[in-house]
Amino acid sequence: MGQELETGGNSIESGNMHHTSCSSSHSLFAHDHGQHVENSQRLLGKIASLFENQDLSDIQIVVGHNIYHAHKLILCCASDVFRVMLMNPSWSESNLPKIVLKEEPECIQVFDSFLRYLYTGKIHLMHNSVLSILMLADKYNIDDLQVMQHLVLSCSFFRYLCSTI
Repeated sequence: MGQELETGGNSIESGNMHHTSCSSSHSLFAHDHGQHVENSQRLLGKIASLFENQDLSDIQIVVGHNIYHAHKLILCCASDVFRVMLMNPSWSESNLPKIVLKEEPECIQVFDSFLRYLYTGKIHLMHNSVLSILMLADKYNIDDLQVMQHLVLSCSFFRYLCSTI
């Protein structure tokens, strides 16, 4: 259950949006500054669910033999490269409903995880896939994953140094 605000007989319970009458002369707000509503995790969950739902997709991405149903809005928000590819009229495929991306074989294997990251902000990096993910992050200019590149390379170098001692 969420937090319940008592308002002179009225109540608002965060979490399941339970409320009773708002007709009391007492304010729902404990002070004159209003009430802060925090629903970002739920909103992020809804955006993340778009990855699994092709009903609202407006672009198909072909990578290897795989077809991904995606959303231009998500891709353009995540990547300046996708923004140019999908929105710039001088790019020949910008108005087509399907684009074909040429990727290295090792990148094709992780493209699903990479694309899911653009929707969710979450990715599980493994030692055998991290370089491929970082190659995609570099190619599509995904800044937050590129920051991970420096961390991963630093840790790898540190492990190498420790193993040689």
